[in-house]
Amino acid sequence: MPLGVHAQYPGPAGSPGSTAIAGDSSIFVGWASSIETELASIDITDPNAPQANTGNSTAALGPADSQVISLGDGGTATLFFDQPIIDGPGADFAVFENSFLDGFLELAFVEVSSDGEHFFRFPAVSLHQDTLQFGPFDNLMQAQKLHNLAGKYVANFGTPFDLAELEDDPLLDKSNIQYVKLIDVIGSVDPDIGQTDFSGTLINDPFPTPFPSCGFDLDAVGVIHQAVGYSKINRGQHVELFPNPANDIIYLRTDHIIQIEETGRLEIRSLEGKVMLINPTYLIGHSIQVGALNNGTYILYFKNQDIVLVKSFIIQ
Repeated sequence: MPLGVHAQYPGPAGSPGSTAIAGDSSIFVGWASSIETELASIDITDPNAPQANTGNSTAALGPADSQVISLGDGGTATLFFDQPIIDGPGADFAVFENSFLDGFLELAFVEVSSDGEHFFRFPAVSLHQDTLQFGPFDNLMQAQKLHNLAGKYVANFGTPFDLAELEDDPLLDKSNIQYVKLIDVIGSVDPDIGQTDFSGTLINDPFPTPFPSCGFDLDAVGVIHQAVGYSKINRGQHVELFPNPANDIIYLRTDHIIQIEETGRLEIRSLEGKVMLINPTYLIGHSIQVGALNNGTYILYFKNQDIVLVKSFIIQ
């Protein structure tokens, strides 16, 4: 990849259009329930180098909290979810790493599986130059030149992944994803040991990092679309938003009586998961005011102790 390639993907957390999702966002409905790791060396070029040894595997379970397990050069972590992830509108889950600088990013490939045997990798993209190595103390990386690589965002902000970006395959059930695998990217521009994105371009990230915290530092994987909540809609609970497309007002019609209480929450979200409205004034069967929203596709999300509703609509 030649120098000076123009960026084309969302930028760092906090920048306009960023898809970074805060770890304390209410968009997350679940977290990994168990994990298996295969840790690797802190320097793949040194046969005598020790294994990465920062953190422990349980640190990657539950919500993002900056407690991590470091994978080492090419190390892996496979997380299991009791309640499967499903393909809903927009991002379906997010992966958290612990970088403290927007320009120092340790990356990982992301794969998913329905059965724990057949894994499918998200088509990773790196638009960074692949001739001059990013060193362990450089701060030169740019989030907007990365796509479908975990670690794109700094600590406490998750990198989102959308199952719709994976090609259909009879061995992959996008309504039943129970495994997410993270594989540390060996970010060397030496073609003998480096790894490439989906187009064959070498992925350049800080290398070598011969420290106990070498490699991708996995904090957590948060679930956005979960089988339990979504299945209630798919089983025919007669949830309808109308008109759709809409202008200033939409109506929610359902066979359930839903009230906003202390245990309930109604949100309007963008496709990237950003909360646009929280608990807007409404009555079931009556109007929900959405006139403040710009044109585009949005998601109505409601959750309380008894039910989860997820429905997309368009503002035009």
